[in-house]
Amino acid sequence: MDLLFVKKQNICAILNAVDPKSEGFVPMLNFLANSNVRFAISHNLPIFEATIRQFWATAARVSTNNVEYIRATVYNQEVLFSEATIREVLQFDDNHEAPMEFSSFYIKERSRRTGHPDEFKSGQITKTFLAPHWRYIVHVFIHCISIRKGGFDSANAMVASAILGLIKWRDYNFSGLVFKQLIENLTGRVRDKFLVYPRFLHMIINHILPRLQHEGLVLVLDHMIAKTFSYMKSSSSRSNRIVVDIPLFGHVIGEVEPVVPDIDPDEVIDSSSSEEE
Repeated sequence: MDLLFVKKQNICAILNAVDPKSEGFVPMLNFLANSNVRFAISHNLPIFEATIRQFWATAARVSTNNVEYIRATVYNQEVLFSEATIREVLQFDDNHEAPMEFSSFYIKERSRRTGHPDEFKSGQITKTFLAPHWRYIVHVFIHCISIRKGGFDSANAMVASAILGLIKWRDYNFSGLVFKQLIENLTGRVRDKFLVYPRFLHMIINHILPRLQHEGLVLVLDHMIAKTFSYMKSSSSRSNRIVVDIPLFGHVIGEVEPVVPDIDPDEVIDSSSSEEE
C-alpha cells in the first residue's frame, strides 16, 4: 500500500520579518526566530520520495534497555533512532522529563490570554477565534509540527500544549511529541497512515547516514510564503466573531502579563493518555 504524501504537513514556516506583508507579525516572527523550535520549523532540505517510502515500509517499534526506538532500513542500511536523536537533530534543547500535554484547565486559562474565547472542544485551540499574529503561531504548529493531514483550523490538546509551553516559557517535551506521533503513525490503523514527517525524517536519516546517496524523485512540500500573512489577516476579517487583538506576552515586548487567579501552573496530565484528533 502506497502511503499518502500530504504536501501541507511538516512544512517550513516563514520567519522573515522583512517582507511588507509581515507587518503586524514582527514580534511573533522574532519570538519564533529566537525560540527552541526555530531550527525545526525552518530548516529546508531536499526530500527524496524513495528514501521516505523505504523508511515507512520497513519501520518497526523496538525497545532496548527500557529505551524505545524506531528501526528501519533505507537502501539496505539500518536507521535506528530514539527521542534523544530527535532532540539532537531538530535542536529542540528540551527535556525528556518535561510534559507533553497540560491539563484542559491550564490550556483553557492560558489560551484566554491570547484572546481565545471560552469555547473549547477536547482542549483544542481554534485559529478562527484568534487575531492574525496568534493565528499564525497556531498555523505554524499545525502545519510544521503536528501530524494533521486535514482539518487544519484547530490544534489538538497536545499541540495546543506545545504552543502554550513555548509562549509561556514552560518546560515542554517537543522531541517527545514528535517521537510519539511517529509511533502513532507506525502503530495506528492502516487507513490512517501516511508519510508523516518527511522533512524531519530526512534530517534524521541524513544525520545517521551522512554518506547515503539518495535517488529518484524529490517530494515538494507546500512551504509557507509571504502570502501566508495575508491569509492570516483575511481569514480573521472574514470571521463573524469579534476577535480580540491581544499583544504578544510580556517577555517578548515588555508588557506585564495579567494575573489570573486560581490557576495551578504546574497542573499537567499524563502525556501517554493523549491521542491525535
